[in-house]
Formats: sequence, C-alpha cells, structure tokens
Amino acid sequence: MGIHERKDREKEIRRSQILKVAKKLFYSKGLNSPTIEEIATGAELSPGSLYSYFKNKDEIFATLNINLLRFMLEKVKKIECSTELTPQQKLDALSVAWYDTYRADPQLFLSMVRSQASEDLVNISDGVLSEMKQVNKELVTATCNIFNEGFQKEAFIKCHPVALGDIIWAIVTGLVLWEESKKTLDPRKNYLKSTLDLALEIIGRGLIKTNNEASPKE
Repeated sequence: MGIHERKDREKEIRRSQILKVAKKLFYSKGLNSPTIEEIATGAELSPGSLYSYFKNKDEIFATLNINLLRFMLEKVKKIECSTELTPQQKLDALSVAWYDTYRADPQLFLSMVRSQASEDLVNISDGVLSEMKQVNKELVTATCNIFNEGFQKEAFIKCHPVALGDIIWAIVTGLVLWEESKKTLDPRKNYLKSTLDLALEIIGRGLIKTNNEASPKE
C-alpha cells in the first residue's frame, strides 16, 4: 500500500470514528445539543482537526443521512434488478425495504425526514450536498424504474412515476412520524409495520390494471 492510499485509508477510518461518536451524542443528548468540541473530544481530536474532516455539525449529520440513504438505495436497486419478482411483488418489496431502513436506525430515519424539511442543508459544503442529491437521484430513478416496469407490462394503471413515488414516500414518512408520535403517548403501541403494509396494499389495489380498464391521462 502506497503513502497516498494509506493516508486515504487513515482519513476514512478517522471520519468513521467521528460519525460514530457524533451519532452516539446526537442520540443521547438530542440533535442540537452536542457541540463540535464534545464530538472532537469523543473522537480524540482537537476541534481544529475535526474541521479538516467536516465543515460543521450540520455536515456531520448530513453525512449520517447519506449513509442511511445508501443503505436504502442498495435494497431498492436489488428490487429493481430482480427478474423473479412480479411488478406487484416489487411494490410489496419496496414497502419492506423502506421499513427495513427505518428499523435499521429509527432515530436517524426520523431525524432525516425532519431535516429534509429544514434549513440545515444550506450549511453544508457543496461536495456533501452534491453527494446527497446524487443518492436521492439514484433512489428516485431506481424507484421509477420499478413503477415503469409495471406500466410496460400493463400490470399497473399508467401514471407519472415520479409523482407516484412522491405520493408513496409521503405516505411512508407520514406514517412513521404519526406512529412515533403515538408511541410517545403510549410506548406499548407499535403498529407501524401493519399500518404501512395496509397503506401499500391499498395503493397496490388502486394501481392494478384490469383487462377492461384504460389508463388515465398522465
């Protein structure tokens, strides 16, 4: 291994350590409570050294979001590339992929959903923002390809794939936020999976194209 490769590897290890420490502090103290100094101390760095890896706290959090989005993207791409699943089965698999992403890191998933509607993204560097946009673009493309396959095979009523993806994603994130709010009042309540399955089942029924049914105008 050459000098440059070793330095790149060491930098990536250090970045991973910073993210690990930051995530732990975000969870224990709340998203806005940890300071750069606390994160740096946990990662055994000076604040000045930490800034050579991340522009600010918002960028650290954005990078955690990107990692979770990549986890989701990997699952969605597997569904997209499957030659064994029918369009309806792929729609069902999408529901599982989104739920699995939530279950992989519930707190980060919730924070990610909330941060996408905030001003935090204006404080991150162009490189990190471009990376987030690229991952989101790939997610939209893979999801749309799944819907388009259903349209092409005349399994689904044809509609705009991006709009359909937005509708389903809004339902998924809305249900996550709603069910989590109910758990705050009563921790014993945990109906997210069954409610999400029902929502996607209803959407699937509406998308299924019958032999006598014409596609509406886009």
